[in-house]
Amino acid sequence: MNKKLALLFFLSSFQSVVCQSSAVTYLDPSQWGGRLGDKLMMYVKGRWVAHTCGLPFYYKPFTYTDQLMMHTLDTHLTPEIKRSYSAGPTFQSITGTLDQHIDKHAGKLYTTHYYFNLPQWGSYQESYDSQEIMAWPKVMTNPSFLQELRKTIKPRNSLNLSLPPENTLSVAVHIRKGGGFDHPLLSPQLYNKNDLNSEEKPPPGTFADKYWPLKFVPTQYYVDQIIRLSEMHNDPAMYVYIFTDDQNPSPIMEKIQHAVNKKNIIFDCRTNDNHRESNVLEDIFSMARYDCLIRGGSNYPQIAQLIGDHTITIYPIALDWIGNTMVITKVGTFIREELNCENHVDALNEYGGC
Repeated sequence: MNKKLALLFFLSSFQSVVCQSSAVTYLDPSQWGGRLGDKLMMYVKGRWVAHTCGLPFYYKPFTYTDQLMMHTLDTHLTPEIKRSYSAGPTFQSITGTLDQHIDKHAGKLYTTHYYFNLPQWGSYQESYDSQEIMAWPKVMTNPSFLQELRKTIKPRNSLNLSLPPENTLSVAVHIRKGGGFDHPLLSPQLYNKNDLNSEEKPPPGTFADKYWPLKFVPTQYYVDQIIRLSEMHNDPAMYVYIFTDDQNPSPIMEKIQHAVNKKNIIFDCRTNDNHRESNVLEDIFSMARYDCLIRGGSNYPQIAQLIGDHTITIYPIALDWIGNTMVITKVGTFIREELNCENHVDALNEYGGC
């Protein structure tokens, strides 16, 4: 009898090892030096793989996350937990489907890289060294996944948010200028397309908008989209807040206000103490609270979109260079399903929207 029990115990233990569930984490943050938006995007990708495959997910802290609910709610990847799994691959761009790469019962710990990308997510990374959440099939219409993110990417303590007044159509506009962190920009920021010179040659040097063009779209794009958004709603009372990493937001806001030239719009921005390393959490959670979001391809405002509840989000899809000037040639407009898309949209992203 004792031998039978011992055999049963052995077989049970053997089966539990062989059939142990695999799990998912993300690249160690020390191996990727991006800013908060980049690291949160890597976290989101790991969570997305775990959610899609129905696998456990393990969290690794990085700058600011001790101030977020993920630090409390997520299971930390401890050395002991890590040793309980065999090492799975680190995923970057993969071919085929997740099912072809992940064995759910192999007891492996799979890792998503910052550059994790599936074929159906489009060619943004290859074309522009940028990522676009609207290329993820149905991510913005997946309530259970978005609910996960809104629980974990949430402040643990109260923040001093820049919130809009009531009874206006509120619009968060995120403009990345680099804030001294990135290389300078090549493209003129405001221009008339009829005056552009296609024969211009770029001066020597490295320019952020040449390397990451969708992250550094020119100010002209924001002017055009603020006007379009206002006219989509028949020019109602609007409140537009400029969020930026630039150390001096007021001149940017004033130039946009002058170029838009609409009396129905109140413009606002932070007038002091703005820096790429200040108000980092305050701005991302403020942007999430606005009715509409106009953004570039930077990861930071894309996180605000994921955790927000914007009725309309506008974002760049494609661009062209005319000489030294960047011109956005295709714009995506995501409108929540309860709205009548046919009446409001003139450029839908082929990957998402209504």
